[in-house]
Amino acid sequence: MLMILVGIGMFFVREKIVAAGGIPPLIEVLASGTPSQAKKAVDVLENLAMEEKNAEAMVIAGVESALINLFDINLMEG
Repeated sequence: MLMILVGIGMFFVREKIVAAGGIPPLIEVLASGTPSQAKKAVDVLENLAMEEKNAEAMVIAGVESALINLFDINLMEG
């Protein structure tokens, strides 16, 4: 029962983050944040993407290019 409540709570948290316009700032952190900040942004975006409509909103907001750039930077530094 507790896991069901936690799951429902996480759904509403994800919904609130997206409704508040949280996706574009997270993508901006991917593009210009420190490696530690980018890692945290990736973690949050991964959680948000559990809802299909959020994943679609991320694609519209440009998450793909931000992730590709982050990946390229990591390859060059790596």
